[in-house]
Order: sequence, then structure tokens, then C-alpha cells
Amino acid sequence: ANFAEVLGRPEFLQSIANSFVVSAAAALVSVALAFLLSYTINCTNVPPLLKRAIGLLAQLPMLLPTITYGFAIIYTFGRTGLLTRLLGFQLFDIYDFNGLLLGYVIYTLPTAFLLVDNSLRFIDKRFMIVSRVMGDSPLQTFVSTVLRPLAGALCVAFVQSFFLAFTDYGIPTSVGGQYDVVALELYNQMLGALPDFNKGAVIAVVMLIPSVASIILMAVLERFAI
Repeated sequence: ANFAEVLGRPEFLQSIANSFVVSAAAALVSVALAFLLSYTINCTNVPPLLKRAIGLLAQLPMLLPTITYGFAIIYTFGRTGLLTRLLGFQLFDIYDFNGLLLGYVIYTLPTAFLLVDNSLRFIDKRFMIVSRVMGDSPLQTFVSTVLRPLAGALCVAFVQSFFLAFTDYGIPTSVGGQYDVVALELYNQMLGALPDFNKGAVIAVVMLIPSVASIILMAVLERFAI
């Protein structure tokens, strides 16, 4: 009866769809940024001091609880935030998809960066030289010596980032607004003003499905990762 009641609510199904959309978007952005930062550190002539600074800044968000990201977004991009006051107008509404996307990217970027950077360190950079000597174009060299060996690690980073964003409730609690996600539904049912542990248990079981799928997918992708 509890399963029928929860799964029969259109609002709950919409929150699941919202979670998939915003988590996938955040994971895609995080992996792209992680790759750019890792490539800068491992494959460019940027000064060593700057490389070290990039690596430290990319990992810094890991030291903070996720709800802190939400408050940082409010105090920076909110209607009375620092950046809004400096510009004289608000760049975007933070209490919807945009705020969640920004918070999730900040939250998942350190994990994606560590996974991609660790793999990129083990790629033999001499293949790039050989590829250029053999007459490959810069794009062919980039694809064959960097992207192709790193494909497994990029996929693992995407899955891990997606799962972290999908299950987090700290960021939706602060900037979610009317954009409901399934983790916030679980939080409201278990720790809200009127806790309902029966419905909360149903939501928790539903959230186990993508968790199990992520674990299986990670096990498959690890065979292709460096």
C-alpha cells in the first residue's frame, strides 16, 4: 500500500525525473571541467606553481559539507549576493535547476578531478610525440593518445559524479526551491516537520535501484579504466 501510494503520486515521479536530469547535467559538466584541469596539469607547459594551485583548488570543495555550497551560492549569486551587488543585476535564479546544477558541479568536481587526473598521470606522453612525428594532425593526436586511453576513466568519473549528485540532499535543501529532487523527498519524509517513515522507506528502496545500477556499471567500466 505504501509503494502504491508513493509511486502513484505524479509529484514523486517528477522528482525522480528532475534528479536524473540535473544529476546527469552536473556530471557531464564536472567531468568536462575535471578533464580540462587534469590536461592542464599533465599535458601543458603551465608553470609548476600554477599547476599545484590548480590541483589544490580543484580538491578544496571536498573539505566542506555540501550544504555550505548552497549558502556560498546564495551569498554570491542571490538577490543580495556579493556578485549581484557588484554587477547591479542577478545573473540567474538560483532557487531552481541553475542553483542545483552549480552546487552539484562544485560538489562532484573534486571526485571527478581525482579520478581523471590519476588516470592521466599514467598515460605515456611520448605517444603524443610519436603521433605527431608519424604525421597525425593535432586533433588525431589528441583523440588517439589522450581521449581514447582515458575513455574508461572519464566514464567512471561520470557515473561517480552522477551518483553523488543523485543522492545528495544538502544542496537541494538550501537552493532547491521548487525544483524537487528525490533525495529531498527522502529528507522531507524522514526528517521533515511530520516524519512518515513508511513513505520514507519506499523512497529509500527506490533510490537503491540507481545505486545498484551504478555499482554494476562501475564494475564493468573498471575493465577499461587505467
